[in-house]
Amino acid sequence: MHKPLILLLVTLLLSPVNSNAKITEAGGNYSGNIVWEDTIIIRDTVYIEENAFLKIKPGTVVLFDTTDISSTYYYKSMQIISSGYIEAIGTPDSIITFTSLYGKINNMYFSIYIRGKGRINFKFCKIIYGYDFLTIEPESQQNLISNCTFYNVSNFTITKGSNAEISNCLFEKCHTSIGAYNSNIHHNIFWKSTNDAVRDFFGSNNLFYNNIYWNSPYSWAALLIHKNAKALIFNNVIGKTKYGIRSGGEQVDLENTIIKYNLFFQCEKNFAKGGSDISSAQDWENPPSEGIITADPMFMDPDNGDFHLKPGSPCINAGDPNPQYNDPDGSRGDIGVFPFGSTSVFNTKKQNLILDNNIIFDFNNFNVGAENIPVSLFLPNGRRISNTYSNKYGYVNFSTNLPDGLYFIVIPFNNHNNIYKVLKLTK
Repeated sequence: MHKPLILLLVTLLLSPVNSNAKITEAGGNYSGNIVWEDTIIIRDTVYIEENAFLKIKPGTVVLFDTTDISSTYYYKSMQIISSGYIEAIGTPDSIITFTSLYGKINNMYFSIYIRGKGRINFKFCKIIYGYDFLTIEPESQQNLISNCTFYNVSNFTITKGSNAEISNCLFEKCHTSIGAYNSNIHHNIFWKSTNDAVRDFFGSNNLFYNNIYWNSPYSWAALLIHKNAKALIFNNVIGKTKYGIRSGGEQVDLENTIIKYNLFFQCEKNFAKGGSDISSAQDWENPPSEGIITADPMFMDPDNGDFHLKPGSPCINAGDPNPQYNDPDGSRGDIGVFPFGSTSVFNTKKQNLILDNNIIFDFNNFNVGAENIPVSLFLPNGRRISNTYSNKYGYVNFSTNLPDGLYFIVIPFNNHNNIYKVLKLTK
């Protein structure tokens, strides 16, 4: 018999949890109207048929079981394939989470594939790990992705990105965040990317504006643009990356692609073309100059994810002067995501909650790293069911008789409590 496992999902208590939370396994064909809530474990490919409607309720945790002990590498690909409509709309206090059942181990191969005329509406979701997490075929229409956090996704986070509006999202430590096709991409933060943050697919029509591409020194570029692209690129901040805007072969046709009112900071080349490896690209001839600034954008605290503008920032009132892009106060638009003085937040400290390491713990051998640390275990309704201390090796032993389900673990640290939402599963 396998030992019970405890899976750490988040590192702070963000929202109320249903004391009657249940675990539901999913797989196979779905038609009609489907509702997912609480905890969903996907153990086989899910097919959403044409004209079907999958509604994922706020606070739901969707876990992909990618482990296959019969395979050579002990993992398998796990997908949701949809020709219907998927609506996953959370709230700021009740985010919908998609991640691997076993954390970073075997995390790579789970994804959602939107085919045919299927479509999606994702809002206030958190996606942790995955591989080509979201693929949207060109026939798909009216796809909306907003206020989502994508963390450490491999390969493409959103590939093809067809006919989508992608806004107010945070992409952190992702490989290539978006492969764009006829899409509107604005007010997003691309932070610590490990490859081109955004790629234009096949010279399609894309809008890229008021985004921030930041701190990706080992990636190729913030934007990779096809030479025949018909793109409009403005009001973006591109900083601390190898290349700012890059074309893979020949230089972009600047009659079809309009690049203006962007700020660059600490890029080896603001505009680059070609190159068989990351070090051999060349400068563009006669690069764009209208409204182009090379300067420190003067963010509040970019190392910790605060990309608001300080007083005196060169981004203030430096965006496209067209009145349709004015700031909410009616002044000329600023460059970047947040207008100067804005109280809006991408609360990255709140949303990036998964530990960047192995997050599987043996329920019988939970280790807190030190001796004599008090550890309390709570039910979702707030009732304490266990209060114990770690042994001299840092281990905490919980009862194996507890049923599967959601629990809270409370561990004091530096005069405050760390509260963990955990899921106990018996395999």
